[in-house]
Amino acid sequence: SVVGEKKESAAVGGFDGDLLKMVMQFEGFKDQAYGDYAQMSIGYGTKASQGETSITEQEAEQRLVSELKSHEDRVVKHAEKHGYKLTKNQISALTSFDFNTGSIAKLTANGTRSISEISNMLLAYNKAGGKVLEGLKKRRQSEADLFNK
Repeated sequence: SVVGEKKESAAVGGFDGDLLKMVMQFEGFKDQAYGDYAQMSIGYGTKASQGETSITEQEAEQRLVSELKSHEDRVVKHAEKHGYKLTKNQISALTSFDFNTGSIAKLTANGTRSISEISNMLLAYNKAGGKVLEGLKKRRQSEADLFNK
């Protein structure tokens, strides 16, 4: 509904609902905590709190919004520190990437890579546990497409 969309945009804050939808689609919703390589995750791929075993979809979305905002702030600060002039789409793509990997500094080689080098490097982050994963290949391609839009 239109009312829900307006409400969602207001809840999202600085980033747009498209980023939220993209991350939700790639993460999928899980109401039970699960092992996710280096951490326990829950909901839409957010970190589970100590002892947390379940979450509602509404709580999971609110937590995702909060975590995405934190990652977006990190991306913006990193860009400012290293003199990157990023578009809104580039910020969204890098926010999704940083939420998923926590590696914005590694991707940019601590601010030494050009925008086109960053775009090309996005696709290289397609492994988890040392294995190329089809889901990560698709996610990186979506982020690269958004980054270059």
